[in-house]
Amino acid sequence: MLASGMRSILVLYLCTVAHVIAVDRLKFKACEQSGFCRRQRAVNSPTGYEVVKGTAKFNDTAFSAEIKAEGITLNLYLVALQDSTFRIVIDEPGNAIRERYRPLDALKERDPKQQKLKKVKTDNATSKLVTEDGHRVVITHDPFRIDFYSQEVLVTSINSAGLLMVEPFKKKVLLSDRENGYWEETFKDHKDAKPYAFSFQLHVYWLIFSRNYEPYRLYNLDVFEYDLNSPMALYGSIPYMVGVSDKRTTGVLWLNSAETWVDIEHTSADKVDNVFICFIIT
Repeated sequence: MLASGMRSILVLYLCTVAHVIAVDRLKFKACEQSGFCRRQRAVNSPTGYEVVKGTAKFNDTAFSAEIKAEGITLNLYLVALQDSTFRIVIDEPGNAIRERYRPLDALKERDPKQQKLKKVKTDNATSKLVTEDGHRVVITHDPFRIDFYSQEVLVTSINSAGLLMVEPFKKKVLLSDRENGYWEETFKDHKDAKPYAFSFQLHVYWLIFSRNYEPYRLYNLDVFEYDLNSPMALYGSIPYMVGVSDKRTTGVLWLNSAETWVDIEHTSADKVDNVFICFIIT
């Protein structure tokens, strides 16, 4: 009986090892094999986005402005929602070559309930707002940055490193663009013609520093084999990150249907008890 039990354990162990070895990482695209990821990850100095003077505006529930850098102008919307939540949208203006897809079907309510702003203030340097539930947001105009405060404690920052870079839709004219993988790429036997300039996990991670390794790849890739606790692409990725401290919890939901690469970096900058997250999206 003992020998039989040992054989069972041995067989189970070998099957488990065989399953792990079966994962072929060569089938998964790495950052270096994606032109977009290479270009974005190469950004290591501030890109210079700033709020365009005279465009900062408030209404009862939201802030809007234009931000620009190197001739690229984008629309910024920040909306205060109920349950201590903010929605941020950065997009090209209405005269863009093509309208970007917005996955509103992923929301339980296509138009989440908003909450009114209790106090607003704007000048040449900053725009500030306070919500009815006591949260404060500071938008620095130059360089562009957004800081979120809970009970006067800084909990989340956007573009604190100044590395925001949004690639606008372009016409296929420049050879240099083609060479850098803007318009067409091939991975294995798969050819991505990028007709609209971008391509088409249920895992819970303890997020580790990724800047010197492969970024986390969020991509709707239907495969039957993958490694656990790995940044490999998976079908049904849900890009939701939560930072927990003794007194509060902060979360970020990245609602974007495009392929996304995410770098995670632990930092103590600005005394934010959280992680630095760099989104790279196609």
